[in-house]
Parts: sequence; structure tokens; C-alpha cells
Amino acid sequence: ARPLIPRPHFFAVLFATAVAGLHSVSAASFTHQTVGFSCRVGVEVNGELHWAEAPAAGATRDRSALRLARSPLLIDWRRDAGGFSATLRNSGAAPLKIGRAILAQAEGVPGEMALVMSGWQLSNTVQATAGKKLVSKTLLQLWNPATRDAVQFGFTSFDRADTAIAIEGGAVTAYCDFAGFSLAPGAAIETERLRITRGDSPILALHAWGDAAAAHYRPRIW
Repeated sequence: ARPLIPRPHFFAVLFATAVAGLHSVSAASFTHQTVGFSCRVGVEVNGELHWAEAPAAGATRDRSALRLARSPLLIDWRRDAGGFSATLRNSGAAPLKIGRAILAQAEGVPGEMALVMSGWQLSNTVQATAGKKLVSKTLLQLWNPATRDAVQFGFTSFDRADTAIAIEGGAVTAYCDFAGFSLAPGAAIETERLRITRGDSPILALHAWGDAAAAHYRPRIW
């Protein structure tokens, strides 16, 4: 069974700082601004996808307590130098089946070519993005040679759930799949950590992603 991480006081915390860097795609939707992209957050609960609602107040650029419409699942969303992640907590009286936890869904992401990297799980390939759906298990790097724009979505932890990053028609969706895991009332579970970067060097971006994963796991090297 996947580990459950109780956080009894996580959602009692009040944030007094005014909202910075948060914008809404609709009156009720939450998005985080990351390297120029407006990214939505959502979770599949009991087979239905719910998008996170923008908090009325009490959020900061780097942390926000989010709710889902018509669901007792609460989301503690956090961002730091290593990327961002979330804690999912069941505030209801019945178990919840958790599917995909979408940490970022961004539209209009540029890139003619994609590095689809899935470690040992699938073949690592470089492919054109036009007219197809591409799915990576660990890292997706998009490259536009004309503008030298390298956009990279990469998970830097792989402890609790299957991870995937998909691109289709310029829309990128990065998620952890808990595959119907039953989250007991009052229990909480962490997502994996996602990192999104943008720059002009795809090689340096890959090195930085490796450094971020190493910083998370702190492997012993001798």
C-alpha cells in the first residue's frame, strides 16, 4: 500500500499574505503562473475530474489551500526552488478513490521537437510534436530551433505514484496517477514533485533537472 501522510493541521493554517502570481481562468478556477504559462491544477476523485478552485483569500505565490467543487478533497499546493507538489487530504466521512492528480495543465506550450524521456520504462526518443500525442513517464523537453526556446517539464521524485507528462496540440498535462487508490477519511497523501523550466539551452536544462532530482534524493556517491 502507498504511504499515507497525516497532516492534521495542514489546512488550518491561515496565510495573511496577499495573492501574488495567481490568476484565474474563470471566476472559480485556480492557476499558478510558471515560466510564463498559466497552469491549472485538478484531481480525479471517484472517477470524475475536478479542477481546483481559486481561494477567496489567504494564498501566496508559493502556497495555497485549494478546494474542489463537489468533493471533500482538499489540496495543499506548494512551490519552492525545487519545483512544486501538493498534499491531498480527505476531509469527508467516506473513502475517496484518487486517480490522476494534475499538477500542471498548460496551453500554448511551444516546441517543434520533443525529447520524450521515460527512464527504463519506455524508449527515450526525440520526435516532432505536430499531429500527434506524446507521453513521457519522467521528463518532456520541448525545443524550438528557430527561437532557441527550450521548455522542460520533469518530475524529480518517483516515490508514491506513476507519473506522466503528455503533450497534444500544444497542451501539456503533467500528472501523478494514484490509479484509484482509496484515501481514507482524514488521511492525506503527497504527490510527486514537478519542475518546469524555460531557457535557451536544452543541455543545461537536462543537467539542472538531474541536479534537482539528486538534491531531492541525496544519493551517496563514493
